[in-house]
Amino acid sequence: MRQMKISKKIFFSFLLLLGTLPSYAQFGGISLKVSFNVNGFQLGEVYPEAVQKTRLQGARIKEWESEFGLGRIYMFGRDEEANFTFFRFSANELREFYVMNKIFALSIGKVSIKVGDSFDKLKGVSKLKMEQAIDYTASPKPKPMKGAWILKHPDLLEDVFEIIVYEENGIVTAFTGIMLL
Repeated sequence: MRQMKISKKIFFSFLLLLGTLPSYAQFGGISLKVSFNVNGFQLGEVYPEAVQKTRLQGARIKEWESEFGLGRIYMFGRDEEANFTFFRFSANELREFYVMNKIFALSIGKVSIKVGDSFDKLKGVSKLKMEQAIDYTASPKPKPMKGAWILKHPDLLEDVFEIIVYEENGIVTAFTGIMLL
């Protein structure tokens, strides 16, 4: 009987450890998941309007009403200058970003890249693989897009998010992210 009480205590201690270890790791600064973000924004996350406006100061803002709620795009630069950047929110959820300037960085865990950085910087992200992007609108049939790489990582849900880094001669020229759902 005494042995059973001891084994129950060990079993419950083990369960308690399993339940608290992930929380402890997060508070202790150990990341259990690699996060992909731009200026602290992650695709699919909801951010109050005040946070959006604070982090994206200086942007032109375009708003519209849709069946899903208020939509908002924060725009920097001009498309014709090859310096166009935008963040698109729908009901305060980040749905898409396109960065073509040196102001914002794409952070993947501890690695951060900006437009103008070496594409090889991405080699510092463990488990990151890249697949050449395909232009499905090309005619007569789809073809690979030169210099466009889809990021593949176990912590980036491929069914939900797609992040593409564009490079030319080994230098990052832009990066995009979109929610596929």
